[in-house]
Amino acid sequence: MILKSLFSLLFACFLIAGCSSNPLDVDTSHVNVQITFHNAYSELNTSSSASLLDVHRRYKADIPDLYDYFLGSCIGFRQDPDDTTFLATMQRFQADSVMGLFQEEISRNFTDCEKIQHNLIDGFKHLKYHLPDGKQPEDIVFMNSTLKSSVFCTEREIGIGLERYLGPQNSLIRQLDGRFWYRWVKEGMKREYLERDVLSGWIETHIVEEPKGNLAEKIVQWGKILYLTKAAFPDMEDHLILRYSFEGWEWALKNERMFWEYLVSQKFLFDTNDLNVMNMINPGPTTSGLPEKAAPDRMGQFIGYRMVKNYVEESQLDLNVLVEVPYNDILQSYEIEE
Repeated sequence: MILKSLFSLLFACFLIAGCSSNPLDVDTSHVNVQITFHNAYSELNTSSSASLLDVHRRYKADIPDLYDYFLGSCIGFRQDPDDTTFLATMQRFQADSVMGLFQEEISRNFTDCEKIQHNLIDGFKHLKYHLPDGKQPEDIVFMNSTLKSSVFCTEREIGIGLERYLGPQNSLIRQLDGRFWYRWVKEGMKREYLERDVLSGWIETHIVEEPKGNLAEKIVQWGKILYLTKAAFPDMEDHLILRYSFEGWEWALKNERMFWEYLVSQKFLFDTNDLNVMNMINPGPTTSGLPEKAAPDRMGQFIGYRMVKNYVEESQLDLNVLVEVPYNDILQSYEIEE
């Protein structure tokens, strides 16, 4: 009788442990990804004239699309420069006092890019585990984008503007002109968002197709993007996946039903008005248009994440088919957890 009771207790503990485990925490030891990392922020800033030309030619061959973006959008070249023009412009860039300060801060704050590389490799391994045929990047480039972008994806490359992750309390970030660099933008420059942004940016660009329709389709699109980002980083806190503070996440959870009822009552779900869609989806200081002014931004993304999470977990869906699930199937299955 004692042995039977002990067996029942052990079996119950096993069931509890199984139910509490994270279904996204999978074994990726057998998954292979091939990604080459480039420290462009260092090579383009510290190389002498002779070696700088070597770097220039190598990048044109190895990472052509991203390098074109860097030269054109970040540095300001109007066309493919000849060697003399390139050297003269890059030397001015290296000598610029403001850019010099940013380079120093990048070097001081990102002394361990190997850890970032490890985290990104792990994230893309998890993504490939769930989406074995999904597109993967070939090159990831650490760079100084001159504040132009946090993450920029081309057909096979990803650029990371490290200066956009120096943190809102960094002295250079705090000094950025508040007329153009709003407080909420600076608050979003946290180091803890970097890996999440890389995977989310790649998934948005290459995995989940952008719909052309109504707000509901946009909500579900972003739910898929964010849930796949969570699948890439199963141990990452949900508020980081959403780019929320912990307090913002708690507010969103507490007011999930209120927000959903607001969308339904205002008939916003099938609205195609660009302004209404942007208010619910796009980054900002808050989610514009809500009666509750304390709402964090992108509440449309939040509720999309909750919808997709509920749908996947209730149906035990293989993530390899999630991308193709019609938005209406996910919308109709949505139930708010009490």
